[in-house]
Amino acid sequence: MRCKASLSPIDTHLAQNFGAALCGDGIPDGFPFLVKLIDAAQDLSVQVHPGKDLHDDERKDESWILLRADTKASLIHGFNGSVSREQLGEALAHGDPMPLFRQVPVTAGTIVRVPPGTVHAIGAGILLLEVQDPMPRTYRLWDYARRGLDGNPRELHVEQALRAIDWTIVPSFSSLVLCLRTAGVTGDFSCRHLAIVSKIFNFQAGS
Repeated sequence: MRCKASLSPIDTHLAQNFGAALCGDGIPDGFPFLVKLIDAAQDLSVQVHPGKDLHDDERKDESWILLRADTKASLIHGFNGSVSREQLGEALAHGDPMPLFRQVPVTAGTIVRVPPGTVHAIGAGILLLEVQDPMPRTYRLWDYARRGLDGNPRELHVEQALRAIDWTIVPSFSSLVLCLRTAGVTGDFSCRHLAIVSKIFNFQAGS
């Protein structure tokens, strides 16, 4: 992986301190991932990131470090068993896709991998740090029939999302401890970049 675009002073500092671990074997002339802090007061929209059949530069891989989670907080992370495009399309048309989504209770300290093509959503009562490829394309699949500030239903990207979904993927969770221990071994985007982020923010992985 090569870093792209111009580096800001902060990016330059990070590239100099983390070197190849941050930018791979390329020349560090840009920042290779995006970090966001998300505090969900309500259930966020169900989304899909593209990448199933795309070149690496167009894929959008993402992971979350859960910093806080209310007692009954949960995430949408993939499907409940085997779901076809036709089943999901019909459920969306009838306004009731939620039974098809896998809703998983979560606790602080959990690492959530969101590979390209994974249906996902952050639930209410969760504070997390999101680390992702700096690729802006995201498809909103479902938004609980909510309306925008203009009073109209919020825009959905159903057809694009249905094309982007990887119907074979079964995403999994891991602990911060395991992720940091394997970061240098697997070369996985999520663990490699989360390991760097954990050092920047001084997260403690425990023993």
